[in-house]
Amino acid sequence: MRMILKLESDMRKPYRTKQQEMIAQVLYENAGCHLNAQQIAQRIESAGEEVSRATIYRCLDRLTADGAVRKYT
Repeated sequence: MRMILKLESDMRKPYRTKQQEMIAQVLYENAGCHLNAQQIAQRIESAGEEVSRATIYRCLDRLTADGAVRKYT
């Protein structure tokens, strides 16, 4: 029974906010560049939008866990 519930939840489309979409767009447009959270925020703010640093860090953590981006320290 638990396995069935897990499979059904895995089939759902992940929920993405407007801010998450903007972060993903910045990363896509700057593929191959090494951007930090501040640089991502600056690019979004220069487009006239707002996003908190906490949202950027959470989104980057999720994208890293999903294997979509790599983290360099």
